[in-house]
Amino acid sequence: MNNLSLKTNASSDAWSGPCTDSRIVGWFIATILTNGFGVVSNFIVLLALIVYKPLRRSSSSLLIIHCIVIDLYATAIAVPIDTIPLYLGPTWPLPPTFCKYQGLYLYITYAASQYASAVLAFHRLTAVICPLKFKIFTKRSAIVIMILTPWVISAIINIFPTAEVGLKVVPFKTYGLGGCTFALTPNTTIPKPFLLYTTASYYIPTFFMGICYSTVLLKTQREIRLKGQTASVALRRRFEISRTLFVSFLWLCASVYPINLVASFASRRFAADLSLMLFLRWLSTSFGCMNPIFFWTTSKLFQAGIGTVMKCQWFRRLRRGNITMPCSVTISKARDPDRLTFSKY
Repeated sequence: MNNLSLKTNASSDAWSGPCTDSRIVGWFIATILTNGFGVVSNFIVLLALIVYKPLRRSSSSLLIIHCIVIDLYATAIAVPIDTIPLYLGPTWPLPPTFCKYQGLYLYITYAASQYASAVLAFHRLTAVICPLKFKIFTKRSAIVIMILTPWVISAIINIFPTAEVGLKVVPFKTYGLGGCTFALTPNTTIPKPFLLYTTASYYIPTFFMGICYSTVLLKTQREIRLKGQTASVALRRRFEISRTLFVSFLWLCASVYPINLVASFASRRFAADLSLMLFLRWLSTSFGCMNPIFFWTTSKLFQAGIGTVMKCQWFRRLRRGNITMPCSVTISKARDPDRLTFSKY
C-alpha cells in the first residue's frame, strides 16, 4: 500500500525523467523482480490446485484458488500500477482521476485479499467444529457468497477515501517520488482516520484469521494424537493444508503490519526516513510474491502438486480428458469435510 507521506509539492509541466536516487532505483528493481517471481510462482501454484487431484479435492480448494488469483492479480497488475509511477517521479503526467479513484481499482485488491483469506480461515474452522453441518458451506451458492463477500466489504471500506471522507488519495511528490499517497481531508472531524482505515482493512480480518487457524490446528492436532496410527489420510491432509495456510497468515502479518503500524503511530519518522519507507513498501508488496515459497516448503501436497505441474503431467492428463475442474463439491458418505467428490454441474 502506498501510504507514504502527507506532504506534497507542486508539480511541473514537463517530465524531468525518473528518479535517480540509488535507494529508489534499488527499491524499484527489487520490487519488479520480486513481483516477476510472484507472477510465475503464483501461476504454478494455481495450476497445481487445479490439476493435482489431492489438492483439488480439498474442501477449501475453490477458496484457496480465489486467494491465489487475487495474489496473481496483485503481483501482475496492482503492484506495478502502484510502483511504476513512484519511480517515474513527480513530474510524470498522471491522469486527473488516477489518484482519486485508486481505492476502487487498486487498494480494493489489498483489502479483498485479507478478507478472502479470512473467509478461507472461517471455512476451515467450520469443517472442524461443525463437520455434520459442513455440507451447507460446500454448496455452489455458499461458495459464490464466500467469494463475493470480501470484494463487497473491501469496496465499502474504500468508498470512504474515494469520497474523501476522513482520508483522500493525492499525488505524492516528496523525495522526488511520483504516484499517489493517502492524506487527511481538510477539517476532518474523524479521529485517526488512517488508523481506522487500516483497522478495517487489515487488523480485523487478520485477527479473525489468527483465531480460526489456531483453533483448527489445535483441534486437528489433538484428534491426530488421540487416534495415532489410525488417523485418516483426510484428517492428516486437513492438518497439513491448515498448517500451510497458518504459515501464510504469519507471513501476511509480518509483511503488512510494519508499514501500517509505523505509518499510524510514527508518521513523522516514517515520512522523514526514505530508506525505512522504501523497505517497508517492498515488504508490504512482497506478501503475495513470497507466499508460494511457504506453500512449497511446508506442504508435501503442494510439493507434489507443483512437481506435477513442472513435469507437465497435467497437460498429458488434460489431453486425455482425465482432469475434472473443481466446479462444485459434495460431502462424501463418510461425512469427512476434507474428503470430497467434485462434479461438473
